[in-house]
Amino acid sequence: MGTPWGVAFSSNHHWAVADWINHCVYIFNEQDQLVRKFGSRGDGAGQFDSPSGVSFDDDNFLYVVDGNNHRVQKFDLTGHYILHFGRKGSNDKELNGPVGITVHHNKVYIADRRISVYQTDDTYCFSFGSRGDGPMVDSEGHCIQSFQLDGTFIHKFGTRGSDEGQLTWPSSITVDPNGFILVTEKNNHRVSIFDKNYNYIHSFGSKGTGNNQFCLPHGIAIALNGSVYISDGKNKRIIIY
Repeated sequence: MGTPWGVAFSSNHHWAVADWINHCVYIFNEQDQLVRKFGSRGDGAGQFDSPSGVSFDDDNFLYVVDGNNHRVQKFDLTGHYILHFGRKGSNDKELNGPVGITVHHNKVYIADRRISVYQTDDTYCFSFGSRGDGPMVDSEGHCIQSFQLDGTFIHKFGTRGSDEGQLTWPSSITVDPNGFILVTEKNNHRVSIFDKNYNYIHSFGSKGTGNNQFCLPHGIAIALNGSVYISDGKNKRIIIY
């Protein structure tokens, strides 16, 4: 791997990784064996320029954030291109350097300098948030913010730093079945865990190349068996807990 970024699991136990440097996507099976690699650098259908976030929908279609092409592409598990949505800009139906993504109940939530929401058939729904220090910032705010699915702000937690409960360049987030919130911190080279009430629990990891060490961790996802998969960007690997 060049720089593994986003990680996501399908309901049939396959999982995907976006490679930011190699401009491709890897598909692995339940035994963590590579079964497919697709994509190359470019702006055509099925090509990427710095892909980052990945997410599966309920029908196991894969959505890949194609950052420098300012779009999201949709594929089946064989890597067959289905469609894309978004184009460069800051108006409705436009994206500007998108990074993160999640799919929930046939709606696709895409993070760039705001959150844009689409149907899985590429129909634009609405956007919310803007760049700044109000109730919507990206990792530059060194915090986590929660929203209702309609974009209503709920809560914000975290401040910049490396002490307990602080964050520095949080890059990805996931929630386990018990409601615990796991956050990868790119510049703190660790994962911090909070409970469902946003209280800090503990962190693990430190900078390095050994076991339980990271160098610029990015994506995080939880498998159906409860294992946690973390993309360890600079170390060019996936670490499993």
